[in-house]
Amino acid sequence: MNRSRVSRLWVRGGALGLLGAVCTLQVSAAQPAKPPASAEAAQVGQRTDAPEQAELMTLERAKDYRGMARVLERLVAGRPTEVKLLSEWAWALVRAGDGAAAKQVALRTLPLVTDSTRERAVRYNLGRAHELLGEREAAVAAYRGALYLPLPEGLLRDSIDQQLPSEEQLGEIASSLRRLGAFPLLPLAKKLDPDTGQEGSCQTAAQAKLAAPFVNVKLCSSDSDALSLIVATTNGTYRNAQYFDLNRGARDDHTVSRVEVQQGRLLVQTHLRRGRWYSLEQEYLSICAAVPDGVSCVGPIELSRSNQTYGGSKQTGLTEGAKVQAFDYRGKLLPGDVVEFTAVKPRRSVDLSGQARLTFL
Repeated sequence: MNRSRVSRLWVRGGALGLLGAVCTLQVSAAQPAKPPASAEAAQVGQRTDAPEQAELMTLERAKDYRGMARVLERLVAGRPTEVKLLSEWAWALVRAGDGAAAKQVALRTLPLVTDSTRERAVRYNLGRAHELLGEREAAVAAYRGALYLPLPEGLLRDSIDQQLPSEEQLGEIASSLRRLGAFPLLPLAKKLDPDTGQEGSCQTAAQAKLAAPFVNVKLCSSDSDALSLIVATTNGTYRNAQYFDLNRGARDDHTVSRVEVQQGRLLVQTHLRRGRWYSLEQEYLSICAAVPDGVSCVGPIELSRSNQTYGGSKQTGLTEGAKVQAFDYRGKLLPGDVVEFTAVKPRRSVDLSGQARLTFL
């Protein structure tokens, strides 16, 4: 993979702290991934002094990752809450083969992260640290947590390219999961909270296909930056207050497109149109189960994505072009809480084709 392209995957500003987390697909715990280009590796942050930049560049060229970790540790001592520095320190420790120290630094960094793009890199570093320590299940959890983060915050208006994680970035995470035999991929189950009754503006799904214990489903927006998924059952009403992040910088239209009960589980599919001309369309699936003390859901899982192209000029006006389908899947629930995904058009980076067993909290 082109290194300059890799730098764009993680941080459009090119800072080191989020660059080192992706380099090659096939990586073993004993042989860290190939480091990024030396010139990029020196760009720790705008406030880094020139001597440290030069030292990091020299150490990078010599592949002295322990030396890089020591330099970054000194920098972190002066700026202990700077996520970019902490993230690169953890990655340098991974490259040096020090899984225990890398794990400690990555866990220290996570509470400080404020945007999902950076959190994705930190969780990737954490997964690599777990792998070095032989902690497979923890590594899988870290990678899955990185893969199913919300969309990035601070999006540019109507810029689809910046609304979604890059396919290359997600492919690197998926590659790590494949290596550990944890594929196809599903987000972790989430226990819904008891509903507070503060719904805001809601869309109620059609109830014709619902069966007990499920009564109805609502998708609600409020003053927060996220949509809520509200599931009413015969035993109470429950809410996922962070079902989907709202993009305040562009137009969003998120609706419920499918609600039904299969094998005693609730399937909720939602349709998102986004952008100035609603040029981006996505379909998401969540699968919910009634558990003894509430409702537990797996999802949302992105099943489909397409882009509408446009042409024309100021003189001729805007004309609608072809609709480009990036990928498309059909989800079906089988007996024994097994979900099956069939590809109409497979996704290269994160192919969901196949079957996986669901686990509800």
